[in-house]
Amino acid sequence: REIKRSMGISVNMYDYAPAGTTNWSDALNEAIVDVGTTYGATGDTSLIIPAGNFNLPAAIIMDYPVSIRGQGLGQSVLQPTHSGTGILVTGKYGTCPRLEDFSIAFSGTNGTAHIQATSFQDVGTPSINYSPDFLYFSNLNLTCYSGHTVAYNIVLDGNSRINDVGGTVPIGLRSITLKDIVMFNASFRGLDLRHVRVSACYSAHVYGSDGVGGAATTGYDASHKNYDNKFFGCSINGLFAVSESDATELHGSTVGTLSLGAGVTNFVDV
Repeated sequence: REIKRSMGISVNMYDYAPAGTTNWSDALNEAIVDVGTTYGATGDTSLIIPAGNFNLPAAIIMDYPVSIRGQGLGQSVLQPTHSGTGILVTGKYGTCPRLEDFSIAFSGTNGTAHIQATSFQDVGTPSINYSPDFLYFSNLNLTCYSGHTVAYNIVLDGNSRINDVGGTVPIGLRSITLKDIVMFNASFRGLDLRHVRVSACYSAHVYGSDGVGGAATTGYDASHKNYDNKFFGCSINGLFAVSESDATELHGSTVGTLSLGAGVTNFVDV
């Protein structure tokens, strides 16, 4: 690792795995901590996921704002084999986490969520808070194998950070970008935004079945922009309050109790 860093080469997950590793959760979690804590010395927060399939018997915890980058969809595949969340992004030690260019595929079990980003604020001491603000997720394939499901594909939850150092201004999870993400097999909701302020979602394709796998936005009515998003066989229910929507297509999807935010007039049933 030190030699790579001295040469300006980003580390990859193999650098943290002993020979014969089958538990890639340990290797990836160790790598996140190491890359996160050495950022100050190297300036490089990149962590490479090589091509291959990697079993994850435990959740991946992103307390540090690292940039995890794979070799492409179907090339780098993280395979959770447990029933929880694949990757939990907390922002505990900084903002601007990134996930790019890989797949997450639950294998042999049903899961809770592929990815969850969550904020925290201490109720007794509001100045103690953290949140993975300014997060960026791009070019991800979120799926399951052999008929298994997850309750959610992506959960962005800012409900635990709701005021500004004891004040009344809602904060939540801020400045989110989702781009080119394909979501499958959600038994409840593909995309769930809870108290998120200022988000942009580009070209997200949500594939549901039996009327599930839709999307909802709840909480503070801030700026949520949606561009070229498509829902296939989903049920769009609950509050979907966005400030701007362009070319949002519903393919064989039903609209139940749908509350539209300002400017949302062009949902197209294709």
